[in-house]
Amino acid sequence: MQWIIAPLKKYAEFNGRARRTEFWVFFLFFGVLTLLANYLDKLDGTHTPVAAGMGVVELVVSLLLLLPFIAVGVRRLHDAERSGWWMLLLYIPYLSVVAARGDQQLMLVTSGAIVVGAVGLFTMLLLPGTPGANRFGSNPRGLPDE
Repeated sequence: MQWIIAPLKKYAEFNGRARRTEFWVFFLFFGVLTLLANYLDKLDGTHTPVAAGMGVVELVVSLLLLLPFIAVGVRRLHDAERSGWWMLLLYIPYLSVVAARGDQQLMLVTSGAIVVGAVGLFTMLLLPGTPGANRFGSNPRGLPDE
């Protein structure tokens, strides 16, 4: 439970480091809650998309958890001695979806960019953190510096 509460307490804190467990448990929590919200949106038999194909409940849940998700991702990247700006690999390709405006070839390229960015980012998020302190702070495990 602490791995879910910690990112919520650090709602928009982009400084410091986060352990892999903290990031991946919060990622799972975010995913399950979003799926549950999607299910609740479809319970009445109709699905009225409000924005980005999401219903009201899913949109509210996604917006409430987006900032803590990005923040814990940035701190996770910091733990592996990487800049938090790498989180943009997940979000920048979506901007080209807007630019594509139905152009099938551009949509295909955009889809490829989203997949490549997501795979690259998630690979970085899986890497172990640096032992001891690094330029982003002390070891989140609380172990003494080597």
